[in-house]
Amino acid sequence: PTRKYFFKTYDEILLAPQGYFRPSIFDHSWKLRDRRRIIDRSRDLYDGSPNDPTSTAQSAIIAMTAPPPPQNTVAINGNGDGPDGMAVSTPVRQLPNPLQRFSEQDRTSHSAIGTPAPDDDDTPAPQGEGETSGVKNELDPSLRDDVLPIAPLDVAILTSIVHGARNDDRKTRDFLGGIMVIGGGSQVPGFYTYLEERLKESRPGFAKDVMIGTPPRELDPQGVVWKGGSVFGKLRQTNDSWINKIEHDRLGARVLAYKLMWAW
Repeated sequence: PTRKYFFKTYDEILLAPQGYFRPSIFDHSWKLRDRRRIIDRSRDLYDGSPNDPTSTAQSAIIAMTAPPPPQNTVAINGNGDGPDGMAVSTPVRQLPNPLQRFSEQDRTSHSAIGTPAPDDDDTPAPQGEGETSGVKNELDPSLRDDVLPIAPLDVAILTSIVHGARNDDRKTRDFLGGIMVIGGGSQVPGFYTYLEERLKESRPGFAKDVMIGTPPRELDPQGVVWKGGSVFGKLRQTNDSWINKIEHDRLGARVLAYKLMWAW
């Protein structure tokens, strides 16, 4: 005899993979608990200020996910003066969403991620570019530990590409065509297609250049990182990248900027 089984399923099976693109569906309030409890953050030996190496893309994500600063409410009269007769300054507007930078139509007028200044220190950045209306694109280093930088996967990828390409269309196309997703989470059916579609929607002008690569068939996606790390460690050229105990004790996280083979 043939047996036929029925079962009901709801949105639980979709929550885990959708967390990559909608991280707000989960509770992250506890993740900052006991932060720096085991390893303290790196600080400058001279003035004690935090000196963890960061990139402009990391700063952009942190600034995007940071809570808005509190605004003090002050009673003003019709002339725009405060209760003591002094003029009240106009509050600074909130930092816009970096995804606005990816809209081709508003690429120049609504840029959330400013154009970096040229490499020549004597050449100033063009007016209206760089920092947006005087609002810095990064938080004070002392406040970064209070921000949990969680962003959708496609936003993190595009933010990294924008800051890495530095408005160079050729580099942007190369980066968009060289994306590879690895790890066990990438084995979700349809994950590559969904990520590719979200990237194309965010960058319609480069839609034909977006391509998500997959690991070779003989390699398990969960072990690609370990495989690459083992090969990297066997190369003779990487001997200078090893960090010994004395170097780490003296310089802390700053030693990474000197020993790694790529720039932060």
